Amino acid sequence: MTLALLRSVTAMGTAGAVGVTDTRLIRPPDPAVTGKTLRLAPYDSAEATRRFVHYAFRDAHTAIDLTYAHGGFWEPPFPPGLTVTTSNIDPASGAELHLDFTATGLPDAAYDLAVYDPPHLADCGEASIMGRRFGTVPGTSRLRLLVTAGVREAWRIARVGLLVKIADHSHGGRFLALTQWVYDELGAELYFSAHTTRPPLASHKRQRVLLNNGADWLIFRKDGGAHKDFDHLYERQELSRVAGIGSARRCAMCDIPLRDRRSDAATCSATCRQRARRQRKAS
Repeated sequence: MTLALLRSVTAMGTAGAVGVTDTRLIRPPDPAVTGKTLRLAPYDSAEATRRFVHYAFRDAHTAIDLTYAHGGFWEPPFPPGLTVTTSNIDPASGAELHLDFTATGLPDAAYDLAVYDPPHLADCGEASIMGRRFGTVPGTSRLRLLVTAGVREAWRIARVGLLVKIADHSHGGRFLALTQWVYDELGAELYFSAHTTRPPLASHKRQRVLLNNGADWLIFRKDGGAHKDFDHLYERQELSRVAGIGSARRCAMCDIPLRDRRSDAATCSATCRQRARRQRKAS
């Protein structure tokens, strides 16, 4: 709590509360996010998701993971104040919903935050580890249609913003800039991006281009790319709450808050009203 904010509340007294510039309630800081968060780092998916949601979406209270798969984006407990709904198109999965992430049937702005990690690779064979784990489609053109249809749907059902995990890579003799596909489809200002790294998978093929050993994370907000100081907003929100409690009308006899009483009430109960009447008669 900063000195400037304390002075602000003191100056206002009980006449009113400090207003939060953002009308959405800000969630408290995530105690699991410690140390510095870097744009390029060897975070696993769960740690990356936790950190990026903390810095970009403290005003999101509901989230849908449209491509839940084996749940690698989440580790309990979930970030404080965030309710996560899981979806996997496979009806045999343990996800709560089984929606096609390219056409969910959900209403516009159904969730505050949409999390989207589509299949990244085309033409994976039956023996492919990556294909079995993350899914695949035949041909680069089909992959692009899948990625862009999914990101378009995720953006539609998100109220506050979107977190996308994708991977630029080489395939079929060409470099595939999947991140550019997302930018072109949304046409939205990027809030920030990050890149997570991992040890490369073993490959016995002759290397012609750089091996991909990471993933790209793209974070978009519906209200644009201007960064928010969520810690400051949260402090103001808490000061507003405390000031509001301090300014509540209180019972003239026992001093408990009268928040739930009618506007002209001076006492909280029949007992206190009787005490007040006796006091008036005695005076």
